[in-house]
Amino acid sequence: MARAESDGDVARVESGRAPAPPRSASPIRLRCLGGGVAPAGLGDDLRRLLVLPLPVLARMGDVLGATLLEPLPPGASEQLDAFCAAHKLSKSDLGGPLRACRFLLREGARANLDSAAFASDLDALCEGAPVVRELLLSVFDLAKGIVRSDLLRASLGDHGNVLTDFAWRVDGVEASDRLAEPKAKVLVLTLRYQEGDASKKLTIQVPPDAAQRLRDVLDRIVS
Repeated sequence: MARAESDGDVARVESGRAPAPPRSASPIRLRCLGGGVAPAGLGDDLRRLLVLPLPVLARMGDVLGATLLEPLPPGASEQLDAFCAAHKLSKSDLGGPLRACRFLLREGARANLDSAAFASDLDALCEGAPVVRELLLSVFDLAKGIVRSDLLRASLGDHGNVLTDFAWRVDGVEASDRLAEPKAKVLVLTLRYQEGDASKKLTIQVPPDAAQRLRDVLDRIVS
C-alpha cells in the first residue's frame, strides 16, 4: 500500500502535479477562527490544490481576487468559466480548492492575522505543502486589505447608507434671475451610495464657500 502511494506521488510530479501530503486525523484548530475547529472538509479541499497542474497554481491569483468579496461581484462566475476553459479544467476541479482559499483569506482578514499567524493555519491544514503556503501567502496582504475594506463597508451599512463612489465636475453660473452677473464656479458632486441591498445616487451642487469648507475638513482628515 505504501508503495502504491509513493508511485502515485511520482506520477503526479512527472505530470506536473505536486504530491499531496498525509492527512491529519485529529481536529485542527485555526487562529483565523479564534482557536475554533476547522470546518469539515476544509483541509481536504485545500489539499486538492496539490493535484492541479503547476501552471494552474501559478495563475490562481487571477481568480482568487474575483472571489474575495461577499456577495460575489458581477462577472465573477464568467471569469471563473474563462479561467477553467483556458486551463482545460472543470468547475468541480477548481470549486473545492477555490472555496477553501476564499474561506481562509476572508477569515484571516476578518481576524486581522499577520502573515506569520496565517501561515501557521496553512501549515496546520496542509503540513509539508510549501506550494499551498507560498500561493496563499503571496496574495494574503493584498487580499486582507480588500476583504477588510469590504467588511468595514458592510459594518457601516448595518447602520445606515454608505458612500461607495463619487463623480464630480465644475460648472459655471453665468446668469440668473436672482443675481446679476454671478460668474460663479460650482462644484457638482454625484454621490453613489449603498442603501441596504440597493445602489443609489444623489447629485448635489456645492457653492464655493461650502466647497472650501469641505476641502478644509478633508485636509484635516488626511493630514
